[in-house]
Amino acid sequence: MNKQYSKNHVWVTRTEEGKFILGITQHAIDELGTVSYFDGYDADTKLDESMGTVESNKTVADIYAPFDLRIVKCNNDINYDKLNDDPEQDECWLFEILPDDISGLSNLITAEEYKKFLGGQVENSPT
Repeated sequence: MNKQYSKNHVWVTRTEEGKFILGITQHAIDELGTVSYFDGYDADTKLDESMGTVESNKTVADIYAPFDLRIVKCNNDINYDKLNDDPEQDECWLFEILPDDISGLSNLITAEEYKKFLGGQVENSPT
């Protein structure tokens, strides 16, 4: 599975081990500013519910679930320098998740669709 995106500015991918990981997009970082803190919840989360928050030099923002899911693990060891430089690296994941139903993945869009959603004017958007 290639990286897929939600209109709530998160990405999801399946790892080689078959796990799903979720992180925030470059567009989210561009809007938020420098992220300095991440707090995730360890719970079942429904589509468009908050999974946790990120704190930046500009604001505190919720991270919204792209589909119904179970949060398995939060990445408490996140490297904030790497997250702020390139948040779409697999190592910059914030959550390990399990979809409640695999059909929930159909809510995600491709990198090209995400770029179009952003208006195609974001230089660092996924290609």
